[in-house]
Amino acid sequence: WKGTDILIEVTKILSKIMWRYMKFFLNSSDIVITPSKSSKEELIDRKITKKIISLSNGIDTHKFSLKKRKRKKDISLISVGRLVKSKHFDNTVRAFNYAIKRGARVKLTIVGDGPCIGKIKEYIKSENIGDRVNIQGFVSNDEIVKIYNESDIFLTSSTIETEGISTLESMSTGLPVIGVNARNTPRLIKDCGIVVSVNNPKEMGEAILRLSKNSKERKKLGLLARKKAKEYDIKERVKE
Repeated sequence: WKGTDILIEVTKILSKIMWRYMKFFLNSSDIVITPSKSSKEELIDRKITKKIISLSNGIDTHKFSLKKRKRKKDISLISVGRLVKSKHFDNTVRAFNYAIKRGARVKLTIVGDGPCIGKIKEYIKSENIGDRVNIQGFVSNDEIVKIYNESDIFLTSSTIETEGISTLESMSTGLPVIGVNARNTPRLIKDCGIVVSVNNPKEMGEAILRLSKNSKERKKLGLLARKKAKEYDIKERVKE
């Protein structure tokens, strides 16, 4: 076996052991609280039999407020998160590159850092798109609000979001979302964004092209995103 094959098998074994313990632990509780309906459904599939309540962590919709975007030549895209394999930032950058090659006037800001940053930078350099991509690293909460307000579209290729706090925060500032069909993302953005297939940069690239060229659709989806995000206001979550 190659080293990667061994690692995959070990990971599968550890996952089975972990879920066996989690099943015992959660079924010993009175109530189980999860951040989204998709994670609730997953626990039910895992044979968790206790009462399960779906309750969002919530966001500060006052801090992440709706702002009017200025008209500009280049449409600003933003993607936020830790640069790890499961977030699939490589697919996001490939989708961005696909859109550029087909005439989209767009720029991309990536907020975050992590072990995959090296490969992402290598790809950006190899495709000669460094003048259009800005990797910010980690930033403060105040700074991320400013970046959202200067952006036009939020992108996420992550396949592990049980809720997607950064997605919600971007929606709260009035950003339409292009996200993949995985975990809770499609449920969150189905009425205020575009859902694309997992591991399909071309499809995401086509969605970028579509929104980057249609300001009316961006505005419409952005207002719907804000409306949806207000349902997740932290004050209401605390009351629940």
